[in-house]
Amino acid sequence: LLDDVMRLYQAHLDGTTPDLPHRPPYRNYLTWLANHDTTNTETYWRHTLTNITEPTPLPTTTNPQPGHTETRRELPTNLTTQLTQLARQHHLTLSTIIRGAWAILLHHYSNHNHILFGATVSGRPPDLPGVENIIGLFINTIPITADLTTNPTILELLTTLQTQHINHTPHQHTPLTDIHTYSNIPTGTPLFNTIIVYENYPAG
Repeated sequence: LLDDVMRLYQAHLDGTTPDLPHRPPYRNYLTWLANHDTTNTETYWRHTLTNITEPTPLPTTTNPQPGHTETRRELPTNLTTQLTQLARQHHLTLSTIIRGAWAILLHHYSNHNHILFGATVSGRPPDLPGVENIIGLFINTIPITADLTTNPTILELLTTLQTQHINHTPHQHTPLTDIHTYSNIPTGTPLFNTIIVYENYPAG
């Protein structure tokens, strides 16, 4: 949608007729969902969440002050460059590095070894033709798990999370309510207490 808006705006500035690409209809995705076999998906999520019995807490102050305080941290350019180089060197994504850092933080503050938190994903099934050009609601939130019982190195943890991300892809469209029922966490208890939202828009 943003790409179309930019094309329309540029054409308006140039005084030309906009050349918009063909966008497959959203009903193609709905048809894909209706015909998709969920048997493997349920098995996959049950196996993924086998060792999880409760959401990983992020301890906070016991006497929160009224109101809301927002804290913003911007990484220095040199650190961002180093992280990018690290990701490329080990064939990782920056989002994987962020997830790894969050898993370690949760492990440190909760003293839990089996870490669980949420992460937003595009939700676009890769086997649906033209899915990247469809305009519609695909975004989903899915569970991310990390096992720190063996005290893995940073690189081992990141590699495992990267592999997990790849394995999650065919199942990332699964509604979070369904995933919850596949877990060992009781109904009424949140599946996770924290969520990572990593945004990376390929637009100028």
